[in-house]
Amino acid sequence: MRLQIEEVLLPAHRSFIKCYGPLIDIGKIPNKSVKYTAEDLEQMIGEVFERNPWSEQIQILIPSDNECK
Repeated sequence: MRLQIEEVLLPAHRSFIKCYGPLIDIGKIPNKSVKYTAEDLEQMIGEVFERNPWSEQIQILIPSDNECK
């Protein structure tokens, strides 16, 4: 699933930047127009699929020592 998302999203993002990047750079606030590079998106997609939701849920369900007192 990760590869399918990357295969669609990253080329579309790169194409958008290639076509409209020069216009964005001319704008008043270019940094707010395009927040992420294709590399940033690729890294964020990887982070989403590397997370283990079960480990986070287990930590929530098991009370810490401070909560038992």
